[in-house]
Amino acid sequence: MVVPLEPMNVLNNRNFCWFGQRALDCIGLDRFLNFNLIICCDYGMDTELVLSTSKIAIFSLERETGIRERWDNFGLERLLEGTVGSRVFSELLNRVDALDIVAYCSTQSLERVAEMSGGQIRILAARTFLKQFFDSKITLRAVLPALGIIPIPGHVTRLGMLSFREMSRIYETPFVIQFPVGSGGHCTFFVSTEAELLSLARDNPHQDVIVSKYIRGPSPNINAVVLDHSVVLSYPSVQLIGIEECTNWPAGYCGNDFSATDYLSDVSIQEIYRQTHRIGSWLRQHGFRGFFGVDFVMDDTHVYPVEVNPRFQGSTQMLTQLQIMRDEIPLALAHTLHFIDKDVISNPHQVPLHWCSPNPLQGSQIVLHSKEDTDSQVRGALIPGVYAVTDQTIAYRREGLSLSDCQNEDEFIVNCAVPHLGTLVQPGAPLLKIQTLRRVLEKGAVHLSAWASHVCKWAYQNVMGS
Repeated sequence: MVVPLEPMNVLNNRNFCWFGQRALDCIGLDRFLNFNLIICCDYGMDTELVLSTSKIAIFSLERETGIRERWDNFGLERLLEGTVGSRVFSELLNRVDALDIVAYCSTQSLERVAEMSGGQIRILAARTFLKQFFDSKITLRAVLPALGIIPIPGHVTRLGMLSFREMSRIYETPFVIQFPVGSGGHCTFFVSTEAELLSLARDNPHQDVIVSKYIRGPSPNINAVVLDHSVVLSYPSVQLIGIEECTNWPAGYCGNDFSATDYLSDVSIQEIYRQTHRIGSWLRQHGFRGFFGVDFVMDDTHVYPVEVNPRFQGSTQMLTQLQIMRDEIPLALAHTLHFIDKDVISNPHQVPLHWCSPNPLQGSQIVLHSKEDTDSQVRGALIPGVYAVTDQTIAYRREGLSLSDCQNEDEFIVNCAVPHLGTLVQPGAPLLKIQTLRRVLEKGAVHLSAWASHVCKWAYQNVMGS
């Protein structure tokens, strides 16, 4: 490990809270931060394992409602509403000790609580108004030429003004329509027929959208942190998008394969770094600090940025685990340290080398979603933990919470709020993660390997019974 600068000293004797969609997103960071409170949307069998082995208090929407929803970033506001919100308010405002909240992203309600606390509560995240500004794909697209970055061939227009015949002539089919804001791919649409376009336009005729060419290549993703004087970053991964074993949504986010970067050329990876640094510098110039990510698409000749995620990402927890397994200081700590004591990492020459020149990482995660058309009950009881595949047979091996509990590439872990028998699941809601040390994407980086496909079908059958 390169030059740890004594940064961990400022983390001692502090109390931390994790605030986000997924309780287990703090696994990995908990090696460095003393989490004694989790405020989250999801809740499952492995969440209870965390409770049984620690003194962490958990407030969960799903534990209150018994419903697994298709959580998005807007759902975080609900963590401070209703019955659960009342208890969270009481817990936060009646604390004796100071509390640092590591937030997947901040919310206006959370910021109000911090203001009411009189300085006892500090949110380690960019302010909500900054996140909302940079969330817009239209805002990003407008600034790219000035940053020396080529945007995807396309344009911004009013949805109700689009002509299917004209768009299919210009961009071929399917062409892509993106709403300005959305996460997990749920505001991105691949349009192949006039009926699909009319259906979209009927409900949102006055909505400004990006219409663009569909790029059929891999979709890289990168994690990065904006500091006062630099942008530090991770090695990229390749996203799993619209995987049929995992989702019914063609643009749906289904995980990340860090090993599949082997399919990308060194030139492409360096271009991802160049664009990320320039986008990060733009964020910094407008007052943003902290964690962000960029989603890309690429063809044989270009790498195109699709959106900025001004927050922690779905890939961040996996990245944290892989960096710890390499004895590296997780990039997420750059974010945490900046908000606690930015002087600790104010000198670019003091930060770990792998934050500036990242090392390749090996490992993958698959996010399995409900593919049912209606609200459905969980009909199976898949136990979270470590499993192994031997001659197409899958067997439970041992208890575990993170990828570090796997001993080889034949093993994988099932985690991230594996739902209880009888849980009501909404269409498209995430069911669980499958994390492994191996590559899960075939060459071309758009389809699962036979091994990964087999594991996904097995897991889905054992949760949803179909």
